[in-house]
Amino acid sequence: MKMNNISILFHPDYLFSGKQNESDMDVENSGCFINFDTIACVRTGVLSLFAVVTSLLCLARILKLHLAHHPQLHHYVVFYCALIECFCLIIHWLWATSFSQLDFAAQYLKLMQFLAVCHFHWVLAARILHLNYLSRSILPVIVICVAYFTIVVSVAIIMAKDTWTECLEPWWLMLSGAEFVTVQLFMVAGIYITRKLDRVNTMQDVKKKQKLDLWSVIVVFELSANCNLAFDVAMKISGDKFEGCSGIFGHQQYVYSLVFAGFMLLKFLLPLWVMLCVFQPTPLPPAQEFSITEPFISTFEESHSSYESSVPYLYQQLHNPSLSRSVKSLEPITEQEGTEEEDTEEEPLDPAQVNLPENNVI
Repeated sequence: MKMNNISILFHPDYLFSGKQNESDMDVENSGCFINFDTIACVRTGVLSLFAVVTSLLCLARILKLHLAHHPQLHHYVVFYCALIECFCLIIHWLWATSFSQLDFAAQYLKLMQFLAVCHFHWVLAARILHLNYLSRSILPVIVICVAYFTIVVSVAIIMAKDTWTECLEPWWLMLSGAEFVTVQLFMVAGIYITRKLDRVNTMQDVKKKQKLDLWSVIVVFELSANCNLAFDVAMKISGDKFEGCSGIFGHQQYVYSLVFAGFMLLKFLLPLWVMLCVFQPTPLPPAQEFSITEPFISTFEESHSSYESSVPYLYQQLHNPSLSRSVKSLEPITEQEGTEEEDTEEEPLDPAQVNLPENNVI
C-alpha cells in the first residue's frame, strides 16, 4: 500500500495538478465519508441537519396544504420542489460531495420555486393595476425562463467536471445572472402591490403585516440572488485551473468551510425558511361562489383554476373570523345584472372597494 502511495506521488497527473502535498488538498472534496476531514465533517453534518429539519417542515406543510384543500397551486409547486431540493442537498453534502450534478439539480429546483412565486405576484400586480394585457403575457415569459434554466442545467449536468475546477464553469454565472435579473422584476411587482395596498381601506396594522410578509419574500430572494451572483463572479475571477477552486481558499479547510456554510444558508435554506413562515395553508374561500369576483381573479378568460378564484383572498390566513362578515357584505348579482354584464366588457375589480381580511398570507 505504501508503495502504491509513493508511486502516486510521482505520477505526472499528480505532480502537475497542484496537489503535491497535504496543504494543497481539494477542500471541496472532503467530508465525513469521503476524504475524511474533521472540519469538513462538522460543516457537512451541520448543513445536512438543517436540511433534514427543513425537509420535515416542508413535508408537514404539504400535508397541511392537502388537508386544508389549499387553492393556490403555486404553493404546492414551491413546497414539493423544496422537499426534493432538500433531499438533493443532503445527499450531496453527506455522501456525494464530488457530484456537482446534485448541486445543479438543487439550484434548478430553487429556481422553479422562485418562478412560481414570481408568477403569482406578477399576475396579481397586473390585475390590481388593471393591465389585463400584461397578465396574459406573463405565462409565456415564465415558460421562456423555465426553458432557459432547463437547458442550462441539463448541459451543466452532462458536462459536469470534478470539484477541482467545478466553480470555474460558466454555467454558474449563466444561472445566477438570470436569477438576479428575474429578482429585479419581482421587486418591481412588489413595489406596485405595495402602492396599491396603501389605497386599500383596511386597518393600518393589517397593511403593515401584509407588506411585511410580501417584502420578507422579496428581500430574502434579493439577498440570495445577490450573494449567489457575487460568489460566482468571485470564483470566476479568482480561480484558475492550476490552483483550482481549492486554491481560492488557500487550500485551508476552515476558511472554505466558513465561507461555504454561510453561502449555502443564504443560497438555499434561508429562502425556504422564509417561505415556510409566510405561505400558510388557506381553505378554499367561500366568496369564490360570487361571480362579482371573477373579473378581478381570472388570469386568463378561459381559465377557471382555483388560483384565479382566490387572488382577492391573497392575504387570508387559515383561521379568519372576519371572512364570513366580508362575504356577507357582498350583495349577490341578480339575473338581470348578470345579463347586462355579459353584453359589456368586464373590468377588473378595484381592491380598494373590498375590505381585506385581518390576517394575510402571500
